[in-house]
Amino acid sequence: MESKISYLDARNLHRYLKNNRILAQYRSLLSRLQADCWMCQGIHEPKNLVFYESRVAVAKLNPDQAFEGYTFLTLKWHEEELYKLADKDRKQFLEDMSLVANALSKAFKPDKMNYELLGNSMPHLHWHLVPRYTSDPMWGRPIWAGNRRRKRLSEEGYELLKRRIETLILTSKNKAMTREKPSNNRLHRSVTSP
Repeated sequence: MESKISYLDARNLHRYLKNNRILAQYRSLLSRLQADCWMCQGIHEPKNLVFYESRVAVAKLNPDQAFEGYTFLTLKWHEEELYKLADKDRKQFLEDMSLVANALSKAFKPDKMNYELLGNSMPHLHWHLVPRYTSDPMWGRPIWAGNRRRKRLSEEGYELLKRRIETLILTSKNKAMTREKPSNNRLHRSVTSP
């Protein structure tokens, strides 16, 4: 697939970025995208499925919701191996995965969360976060192990799922910030002389 931006000269690239409202802080990532990687070209697409973004990753619902809450968490630039990320980027990517998985677990109450980071067919770091239920017809097997019906939702259906997840992510982040704030309540001990 030809990149939307690979053929642009500097003047037209600036116009493309401005017209597509790519924020300045994300423009530096453009040089780290690969023209032949469809994940690099569609990180924020479809826009209506994106519900979380950090410095390193974007989370969006899978359009196929046969497993309610099925989510992709994609690295914002092209890298194929987790160990090749800089330490701070790898830590943030794993923290993002944990934050999103926690929100999915609270929102959908699955019997088990599945975490998949494969890369055999699409070598761009991305997690498949899949809430699983003992009642699902593929329980105990990988989700791609057999034939199953795809489940598309209405725009409203995706929006409802996103709101449930976004609310829980915000709650988790607020709790984490509260725990990290230095407290003014110090334990005061009386000092006595012997």
